[in-house]
Amino acid sequence: MPPGSSIKDTYHTYQEWLNETYPVAVYYYRIFVNEYNIKIEPPSVDDCNTCSMLKLELKKLKKNDPDSARVSAMQRELEIHLQTQQVIQDMIMSYAGN
Repeated sequence: MPPGSSIKDTYHTYQEWLNETYPVAVYYYRIFVNEYNIKIEPPSVDDCNTCSMLKLELKKLKKNDPDSARVSAMQRELEIHLQTQQVIQDMIMSYAGN
């Protein structure tokens, strides 16, 4: 993926390329969507690798030992990571607005 692009951006670029390069494939895609209700869509939320890894690890810990200190430590680590990401995203949005 190009730097600064999201999975949604990449997906939309792919869709545009597909429409231009393989119009027949788009025709069949519409048949699958309209006739058989089979859809392939981009994710509604982009997740970074750290978020995905922390959420997966937290899920495993909660399943195996829900009361352990590691669960609360992992939850705190995820919260700090998400807060940091939010600050960065806010900075990017404020910069883009200027």
